[in-house]
Amino acid sequence: MDMELSTTTLVLFILLAACGITQSLVVPIAKYSGVPNSDITQALTNAWREACASPTASKIVIPRGNEDSGFERALFNMLITLPYLAMVFLTVKNFGFNFMKHAVVRIITSKDSKNFNVNELGCQNFTFDGFKVIAPGNSLNTDGIHLGRSNGVRILNTDIAVGDDCISIDDGSVNTHIYNVKCGPGHGISVGSLGKYTTEAPVEGLILKKVTLTNTDNGLRIKSWPSAPGTSPISNLYYEDVTMINIRNPIIIDQEIALGTNNPSKIRIRNVSFKNIRGTSLTKEGVNLICSSVLSCEQVMLCDIDLKFNGALAVAVCRNVRPTIAGRALPFVAAN
Repeated sequence: MDMELSTTTLVLFILLAACGITQSLVVPIAKYSGVPNSDITQALTNAWREACASPTASKIVIPRGNEDSGFERALFNMLITLPYLAMVFLTVKNFGFNFMKHAVVRIITSKDSKNFNVNELGCQNFTFDGFKVIAPGNSLNTDGIHLGRSNGVRILNTDIAVGDDCISIDDGSVNTHIYNVKCGPGHGISVGSLGKYTTEAPVEGLILKKVTLTNTDNGLRIKSWPSAPGTSPISNLYYEDVTMINIRNPIIIDQEIALGTNNPSKIRIRNVSFKNIRGTSLTKEGVNLICSSVLSCEQVMLCDIDLKFNGALAVAVCRNVRPTIAGRALPFVAAN
């Protein structure tokens, strides 16, 4: 049964690796009275059950409809956990993975999300591999992959173009690995913002290697709120082998992200290493390390930093931090 598809259409392939059968089951939701311009929640639920019960690969097809069709509500209820997917293309508005263990998401494209493309919460040993995110550079709040309260998340071989953070790492994220990722446009790769709430958990253990950022507002950013009650620390972050192409703030620690506040951030940042970071900055300040006046950043290392601004070396600005310098370094200037 042929049906016209649109950007609000989900074509979902569930590939069962153990099956080995090439023919697939097609389940149109019209079979369960799912028609355009109506609430399709129950029809999609029934079609999903049939597709999941199939011993062969299966496909659910949803026809063109409008925003009143109940599609978004059904999608949120049903796609909250999707383990071990492969070779899937999704054109949806939001994509969430919550409280999953030992899962792999491979070769998936998320396009034109309404807000966050991926919101990942409370997962353990979770891998994105070959993931792709596409959103306009001027789209608001379209973070590529947003992590929180998770242990052992790996983001590998991934290409993200969005209007907000390519990857945002929120409280409680532990042992995060980012490898061979392309980011841009967007706001870069961020840890935080942290400190807004007392219930936040620490962020600890990030290894980021072989990343290219192109035409982003920020490159590698760590940020926390001043005049906020949260105190959970940020520690053990390692950034290595990163290429920056036309980045406004290539390396930035910002513990003063809100202007007009009276109290310094209570988030302690320690043991952060930036090694072999190279490329071009759109501003003279290629490195901005602006730490809290009551909890200065500790054990920050800058090793082999080679960032150019208009053909000359960019400069580094530091406040409330004394970084260890190794190898090639940028000249330092006083913070305002």
